[in-house]
Amino acid sequence: RNSKSPELQPDLITYNSALAVCEQAGDADSAKQILSMISKSKISLDSRSYTALLGTYAKCNDFGSAKSLFDSLRKSKAPRLSIEMYTTMINLYAKTKSVKEAEELHEELLRRTDIRPSVISFNSLLNVYRAVGSVASAEKVMKDMRDMRLCPDVVSYSVFIDILGRAGKISRIQEVLKEMQAENIAPNIVTFTSALNGCVRKGDLDSATEILEEMKLRNLKPNGVTYSTLIQGSCARGDLDRAIQFFEELVGTTNGTIKSPVGPSLRNGSSSEISGSNAMLEREVSVHGAVSQGSKEQPTFERQNHGMFLSLSALRAMIQTSAKSGDAESLSYILNNILSK
Repeated sequence: RNSKSPELQPDLITYNSALAVCEQAGDADSAKQILSMISKSKISLDSRSYTALLGTYAKCNDFGSAKSLFDSLRKSKAPRLSIEMYTTMINLYAKTKSVKEAEELHEELLRRTDIRPSVISFNSLLNVYRAVGSVASAEKVMKDMRDMRLCPDVVSYSVFIDILGRAGKISRIQEVLKEMQAENIAPNIVTFTSALNGCVRKGDLDSATEILEEMKLRNLKPNGVTYSTLIQGSCARGDLDRAIQFFEELVGTTNGTIKSPVGPSLRNGSSSEISGSNAMLEREVSVHGAVSQGSKEQPTFERQNHGMFLSLSALRAMIQTSAKSGDAESLSYILNNILSK
C-alpha cells in the first residue's frame, strides 16, 4: 500500500484474494477497509469480489449489508449476479426463517436465462425448509430437482432426512435411505446421524440402534455427535443401561478415559455441537456452498487420543438419570471414567 512503484501495486487478483480471506474469517471490518482501498485505486470489482463480500456479510449475520449489496447488484447488472450469490442469500434467509423471501428469490433464479440453478441452489432452499420444518415443501424441492434433471446429492439427502427426522417421519427416512441406495449415493456420517437423530426424537431407540449398526457395517465410524445423541435419547426414556452401553462404546475398552472439559471447538472434522445432528449438518451444507445456520456450541469432553466428543448435555443426562434411579454404582462408574487421567 505504501509502495510508489506501479509494479508493486495490488491488482484485482490480489484484492480478491484478500477479500476471500475476509470471507473465510468472517471479518467484515477488514473487508470494508479493502473495499475502500479498491475504490481509491479505481479498480473495478468483478463477480468474485462481490461474491466474497456478500459471503463475508452472510458469515457475520449482517443481513442488512448483504441484502443491500445484493439489491444494488441486481439493479446495476454489472457485474451480473452469480449462482453463488443467490445461494448465499437464500441461505441467509434460512437463518431468519424468511420463507417467502427465499422462495421468491429461488423463483427469480429459475426465471433467469443466464444462470442455471444447481443442486447447491436447491440445497439452499432445502435449508430454508429445514429451518421451519416443512416436510411437504422439502418433498417438493426433491421432486423439482429431478424434474430439472438435477440429481440430489448426499447433502440434499442429509438435509431432507434431517427434516423428516424432526417431524418424526421414521418410515419415510427408511424409504429415503433405500432411494439413496438405488441411486448409488452412499450415505455419510452426517446422513446416518440425521436419521439416527430422527429415531431418537421419536423415541425409537431400536431403529436408532439398527442405524448405528448399519453405519458400522459401512465402515463409517460413529463420532461423539452420534453417541451423544444416542445417550441423551436413552436417558430421556429412562434406559440407563442402554445409555451406559453407548457410553462404553464411546470410551472403548482400552485407553478409554475422558479428558477434562474442553471449550467449543471443531477437531478432526467433528463438531462439538450436540443438539441432535445440527452442527454437523450445517457444516456439511456450508462446505457445499450454503451458509451454515448459526448454532450455539456446547462444551464437550474429548476422548483422549481419539478426537471423540461427548457433550455435556449427554453427560449431564447420564448423571441425572443414574441419580434419579438411585443407581450409585452407575453414577460412580460414569464419574470415574470422566475424572480419571
